[in-house]
Amino acid sequence: MNNTMPKSKSNLLIYLFLFFCFFPYIKIIPMETDTQPYAMIIGIIVMLSYPFYQSYKDIRWLFILVILSIIIAIFSKLDFDTFRSLFNYLSIFVVPAATISALTKCNGLSFKFYRSCIFIWLAVGIIQQFIYPEFGTQLLSRASFGGAARGIVSLAPEPTFYAIICCLMAIIGFLNFRNEKQYMFLQILLLFQIVILARSSMVIIFGLASFLTYLLIKAIKKRIINLFIFIFVAVIIYYGIILLLPYIQQYRVGNLLAHLIRDPMLFMIVDESINERFIHAYFPTYAFFSDFGLPHGYGQFADYMSHIHSEGEFSKYLVYYRDDYTRIQSGFGAIFFELGVFALIFIFVLIRNFRLLVKNNFSSLFWCILFSVILLNAMPLGNGLVGFTLGNMIYIAHKHSTIKNKARLC
Repeated sequence: MNNTMPKSKSNLLIYLFLFFCFFPYIKIIPMETDTQPYAMIIGIIVMLSYPFYQSYKDIRWLFILVILSIIIAIFSKLDFDTFRSLFNYLSIFVVPAATISALTKCNGLSFKFYRSCIFIWLAVGIIQQFIYPEFGTQLLSRASFGGAARGIVSLAPEPTFYAIICCLMAIIGFLNFRNEKQYMFLQILLLFQIVILARSSMVIIFGLASFLTYLLIKAIKKRIINLFIFIFVAVIIYYGIILLLPYIQQYRVGNLLAHLIRDPMLFMIVDESINERFIHAYFPTYAFFSDFGLPHGYGQFADYMSHIHSEGEFSKYLVYYRDDYTRIQSGFGAIFFELGVFALIFIFVLIRNFRLLVKNNFSSLFWCILFSVILLNAMPLGNGLVGFTLGNMIYIAHKHSTIKNKARLC
């Protein structure tokens, strides 16, 4: 992969674009939102300056999604929530398009740049952990400190977002640099940040779930021996957690794992954070299917949840229900609820590129599952690193497909 970036002044925009993708929460002017718009703003200039994305069919599909989201906005209230949703859908077109343009212009992502980003997130995290807890948080719109048990935030607003950023950088590392000598070392550093610094219980659990899902699919797809390997690994993990519970139950992740083992159905209501994520992931999807894919538009989720709550059918799972939901805190949840059946365009783009990546390297399946789980979590589609990761996937998948097509012609 490319280890150097072009040094011409004309590519300063690309450096800035990549910077704001990898540091999506850093603010320049005070804004109330966590995710800053700079990756998308600079991305517009990048994609107009280097229109290499135009030959990618997936980007055309994402552009159609933007047009449809604008049409739906016409029938919605024109308030801040509507414009925030539109920003997400515009970003999920602009940032991947600009990513493809930037990577094509630079012949791939710079390994030195990627490594530097990991070290910066790590350095800020270590300083917060051991020296000054609020170091770097002046660059953010907000920083939520949940005490020592929850972990630190580095350059993200919450420990969970810090851990998700590390997951996205791990995906990017696999896509671009798995043949580099320092690849495993950097992946270990990212895992260290997730488990030791951020200590995000949800991300750790989602990571384990993604890994087990990957092993199960691999076992089913490959040979029968792999099925026994999956069962063996699953049993080892299960009993390993049980043995470790007396030692880790004092931490939030241990407490959550204990609840998950005792009663998986009640896991969704063990605390406010998990219940909140469950509400924002499940009920928008439930609305999509129960209303036969009808778009609900923007700013309607609070009214919908008020209706669900008043019916009482799901009261068992709405322990921490609030009546002031201003936005859907789930990428998949938001797009299914707001755009309805048109969300299938986005799903089509994801599946198409997942398929190409897995076809080239079956290990890509784990990272594709992890990316899907991240989008199900409280990560908006407008996050710069989400858009970059999607654009990177499209770029790499297209590259592999082109190489194979040329090989067939030869």
